[in-house]
Amino acid sequence: MAISQLKINEGSLIIIYSVEIGGELTEEIISLVMSTLSISKKNSILSRDLAMKVLDQVEMFDQMIERASDSYRLERVSKVDKNIIYLALFDIFENKKPIGSSIHEAVRLSKKFSVPSAGRFVHAIIDAICKDTANAFAV
Repeated sequence: MAISQLKINEGSLIIIYSVEIGGELTEEIISLVMSTLSISKKNSILSRDLAMKVLDQVEMFDQMIERASDSYRLERVSKVDKNIIYLALFDIFENKKPIGSSIHEAVRLSKKFSVPSAGRFVHAIIDAICKDTANAFAV
């Protein structure tokens, strides 16, 4: 994955989180992404576009997470971890990226933006969702 795509994913994560907390996307959030990640206006716009596409799918992704998470209610999953899972699910189901590389990127984001143990949780949830989806199509 190119460095700019890594930064775009990080920017998207920051935007998704900010919108979930604040309720709307503002120019200040875009400026924050640009300065925090040292990315160009073009890459910040790509981050915004990806974030908005992911946010359009949140309800569906929440249902997938609820079905896959046996020991956690959705309300107990941290917003950062949910947002990382959202990005990965969008990559897998909408962008048709390989599951392994999407999980790898999700774990990388977890290490950078969440608690140390989050990577295992995020990996397990994404893996369970992918297996559940594969089993649904196999029937």
